[in-house]
Amino acid sequence: MATLLSNLLNLKSFQRKIILFILDNFLCLAAFFIAFYLRVDLFLINERTTQIISFLILYSSFIILSFSFSFYQPLSRYYDLQNIFKIILVFILYTIIATTIFDHFKFHGLPRSIGILYPLIFLFFFISSRSLIVFILNNFRKIKKQKNAIVICHFKNAEFLRNSLRSHNILFFIVNEDEYDTRMIGNISIKSLSKLETSDFKNKIDTIFIEQSLHNEKIRKKLQKKLISKKNLPIKIIPKPENFLDFQFKEDIKNIRMFKKKIDYSIKKLKKRIFNSVIMITGSGGSIGSELVKEIIKLNPRKVILIDNSEYNLYRLLEDLSYIKSEIKYKTKIHYYLVSVSHDKKIEQISTTHKPDYIFHCAAFKHVPLVENNIVESLENNFLSTLSLCKIALKQGVSKLILISSDKAVRPSSIMGSTKRLSELAIKYYAKISENKKNKTLFSAVRFANVLNSSGSVVPLFAKQIQAGGPITITHKKVERYFMTISDAVKLVLETTLISRNGEIMLLKMGKQIKIIEIAKKLANIYGKSIKDDENPNGEIDMVEIGLRPGEKIREELYYDKKIKKTNNKDILCVDNMIFDSKKFELLNNKIQKNIKTKNIDNLRSILLDHKNML
Repeated sequence: MATLLSNLLNLKSFQRKIILFILDNFLCLAAFFIAFYLRVDLFLINERTTQIISFLILYSSFIILSFSFSFYQPLSRYYDLQNIFKIILVFILYTIIATTIFDHFKFHGLPRSIGILYPLIFLFFFISSRSLIVFILNNFRKIKKQKNAIVICHFKNAEFLRNSLRSHNILFFIVNEDEYDTRMIGNISIKSLSKLETSDFKNKIDTIFIEQSLHNEKIRKKLQKKLISKKNLPIKIIPKPENFLDFQFKEDIKNIRMFKKKIDYSIKKLKKRIFNSVIMITGSGGSIGSELVKEIIKLNPRKVILIDNSEYNLYRLLEDLSYIKSEIKYKTKIHYYLVSVSHDKKIEQISTTHKPDYIFHCAAFKHVPLVENNIVESLENNFLSTLSLCKIALKQGVSKLILISSDKAVRPSSIMGSTKRLSELAIKYYAKISENKKNKTLFSAVRFANVLNSSGSVVPLFAKQIQAGGPITITHKKVERYFMTISDAVKLVLETTLISRNGEIMLLKMGKQIKIIEIAKKLANIYGKSIKDDENPNGEIDMVEIGLRPGEKIREELYYDKKIKKTNNKDILCVDNMIFDSKKFELLNNKIQKNIKTKNIDNLRSILLDHKNML
């Protein structure tokens, strides 16, 4: 039974609608002949031809009404009182039509009461079928081991949240208003915050949802007293109902798992390495940077220094860290600075104050079209900041600096890719200088491709387009990319602190390239939709091809030199170990800096897109 339901739910939306339509046709036919049996004790009367003609007229009327009033648009599993009320109104109209037909045509041998009896029986069958579907699917979700949750909210929002959090099994609501204690919403009980007992929490709880306006110290303390045996529960803050869609979208995106891959992650070794150390992360508010911070916190460093030039990103990260602290009670001190990584004097001052052991350089402009039209600013932010940071790290004896690079750095066809390649060369340049120092700083880079769900990734873009009803926009049907989840990418970046040596470029293995169009189809399927194309002309979502952007490739490359070295981790390779020419790099750097000063954009573009300069 569970397998059958799972297969039905995995069908495309239009396929499920067809099954439902067939079911309703059967119910329509059954109701008609049962009405005759109840009225004249016969399913088929002597005037069979007249009986069948009358059925076909009534059946045609039902088909017109069902599509006119969008019977097959609401998802069956979400039928509620509003949907049922709409159905009743439509069936009242259907009864009026049926009685009018029987009165007007005066079918010989057919009782006129059939015009009332048949629609009533059909209405009973119709509502019963929808109620049964809702009941079966709700119980099926419980069989699938939904996570148990409690929801702390205002009573007025409880019904909305019950419908919005269907992916969880809500054990009960906790409200701030005493008068609603012991009441019910559907089959879910309500408990007053002031009358909570420890015994209320005897069942397994996986998540606590708290409405934003109720998230305060008083409520936290109250919960902690009652949840003595259930420490470290994940707490999710729910925004106001008007902002809930954005919250739900972010949750959907976080939970999307398109590719399953088990990676090697040496958490015990990393805890030994990172414990009690000082970590600096530039670009800490970005997709990769923020995930890196959250993973590093679990390794118990003494201090973490957050650098970001976006007030919103930094604020959002600090909010996330405050929630994480309530879950894992970390003791790491967090220091944060709203500053651009290209502000080298300020960065040096911060570094002098905190003396980091490790620097993860994530800060970069990475959106290809934006970088293409802002060459000077992108060079300053991506390349010159890397040079400056390497110089600071070397001067202050930082143990290791790791640059987060990109597959677009390989034979770059875009300005963004060129700035990332120059940053890799800066790593190699300072690695060579470091070789002759007494307190050697290790410099390395980690190169990987597209990260699912990061800012600028196609996944959040496609998800929003699907939710809006389309169209999905792709640049070219043949475009292929390597993909990896943020979580996997960040864990492997941390792994490189254990295995990368001075001047090495580490490559994260990402399997085969995947067509962007296939990502769109998978994502549409996750949302219960399908893409409209030649193979599927009945799909709900259109797809539009808008053409390749400047500097965009059909397929990405991962390395220059085919001589690849394996490492101790099966998911990490060491690439591009060619002989590095420091003098050539110095000449290139001087040339770039001279043209930046004179703002000679044409010269800079020519320099950056010359592949000879990137070797």
